[in-house]
Amino acid sequence: CSRDTAHEHIGASMLGLYPHSLNMLRRFAASIARSRDWCGYWIITKDGFPAPSEFTSDDNFSYALPANFDLLRACHRQLLWTGDRQYLDPVFTSFYDHTVSQYVQAWDPDHSGIMQGRQDRPRISASYHQQAPHFRTGADLVAAQYSGYMAYAAIQEIKGGRGSLSERIAREYRSLAAGLRSRFNTEWWNPKQGRFWSGILPDRSWSDFYAGPCNVYPLKFGIPEDGPKTEASLDFMEQNRPPFDSTYSYYPEVLFRYGRNDSAYRRLLEIADPGFSGYRMAETAFAAIGSIATGLMGIDPAAPQSTVGTLPRLPKGVEWVRLENIPVAGNRITIEHRGNSETRFTNQAGTPLTWKVAFPIPPSGSSAGIFIDRLAAPRLTFEQRVNRQPVICASVPVKAGQTLIARLVA
Repeated sequence: CSRDTAHEHIGASMLGLYPHSLNMLRRFAASIARSRDWCGYWIITKDGFPAPSEFTSDDNFSYALPANFDLLRACHRQLLWTGDRQYLDPVFTSFYDHTVSQYVQAWDPDHSGIMQGRQDRPRISASYHQQAPHFRTGADLVAAQYSGYMAYAAIQEIKGGRGSLSERIAREYRSLAAGLRSRFNTEWWNPKQGRFWSGILPDRSWSDFYAGPCNVYPLKFGIPEDGPKTEASLDFMEQNRPPFDSTYSYYPEVLFRYGRNDSAYRRLLEIADPGFSGYRMAETAFAAIGSIATGLMGIDPAAPQSTVGTLPRLPKGVEWVRLENIPVAGNRITIEHRGNSETRFTNQAGTPLTWKVAFPIPPSGSSAGIFIDRLAAPRLTFEQRVNRQPVICASVPVKAGQTLIARLVA
C-alpha cells in the first residue's frame, strides 16, 4: 500500500532495509500516469502490478489523494537519511514534478489552490479517511499538499545552488506552501470544538465529524501554526483515540515532535506491546521503531551534507536510552542519551560526519551552554523547533571510530 510504504520507511531504515524502501518508492513513483490524472497505484503486488481489488482499469480504480504528497515527503526524508542520489534520478524527478503541478491541476477543478475529489472519479478519496462521511476535501489532504510543496522545495535546494533555477523553484513552492498554511490556519479552524475541521462535505459545508486521520496527519505534516491552535489540536487528539490502530500508531511520533514526551512514551509502550492488536501490524511495528529513532532519540540526518542531528526527548522516569549500529548517511553510528542533558555520539564506521548536538533548554536555562568532552563548544546557536520549543545547538566534526560526549550546562 502506498500509504503504508510512505509511513514505514524510517523504521525500515533503522533496520537497514533502505534498499527495499528505495525499490518500493520507485515502483510507486513510476506508477503515476496522465490517464489516471497523475494518480499512482494504491496497492502494488509482489510482482509489481496493481492489486486487482483496487484496480480494474485507468477508468476504474481506488486511490487516496494525499498519497502522492506523502510519497514525495517520504522520498525527501529517505534522501536526507541515506544520501542516495538515486532519489534525484529521472523516475523520481518526474514523479516530483508532475505531483506538484499536473496532479494538483487535475484535482483542483475550481482553481482554488486546494485539491478536492471529483464526481467523475467516485473511487478516489480526498482524504485518508475513506469511510463515511466522505469529504470533498479532507484536512489531511490540505496538510499533505503543504508538506509535499515543502519537500519539493527542499529537494530543489539540494539539486541546485545559489542563483540556480532550482533555487527559484524552491522559493516559489515555499511561498505556495506558506499560502496553504495561512489559509488552513484561518479558514479551517473550528472555534466551537477547539480543533481544525476534519473536512468539507460534497455540499461545501464543514463537517462536525471527528475523523482521526484528518486531525492526526495535519499535526504529523506540520501545517498548524505555532501557538494555541496547535496546543488545542494536540489536546483534542490525546482525548479522542481514533478507531483504527494504524492512525493511533502515529501518536508517539507526533507527540514526541511537539514535546509531549511523557504522553508519547506511554503510547510508544502501548503500540510496541506484543498484545497490541493493530489491523496492519507491519505499519504499527515500523511506526514504533520510527518514533524511537526520530522521536525519543531525536535523530535528524542531513546525509547530503554529511550531518546528523540529535535531540533527546526522554520522559520522566527514563534515565537513559541507547541505540547501536544505526545505519545513516552511509555510516554506522551509536547514540546514547542520559536524561535530556547528556549525549554520547559514536561514529562507528564510515566517513567523517558533522554532529549537530541539540538539547532542550530548561525554563531556568537563560545562560545555557554545551560542553563537548569537557571543553566549551564554540559557536552555539539557539533555535525554536516546532511549536516554539527552545533548543541550544552546537556542531562538531566526528571522525570514523571517534566517540564524543556532549553535556548541557545551565
